[in-house]
Amino acid sequence: MNQHSTVIGLDVHIERITVAILPPNAMRPEETSTIENHARAIERLVKRVTNNREAVFVYEAGPCGYALQRQLHHLGRP
Repeated sequence: MNQHSTVIGLDVHIERITVAILPPNAMRPEETSTIENHARAIERLVKRVTNNREAVFVYEAGPCGYALQRQLHHLGRP
């Protein structure tokens, strides 16, 4: 991650994921939202938030985070 990366924070739960998008050099997220914890919703999120910007995804490594990690890796976002 470098100082020009947008940070995408993900709070993962069984049914939903809370998303916070922090642009480079910002003190607060520019957007917060909630999506369903389903493969299609995650794929749409990744495409939307990485369009024309470098992004880093952060999330907990608990029981709900492992499936998300595998999907992000599959989408080219390790």
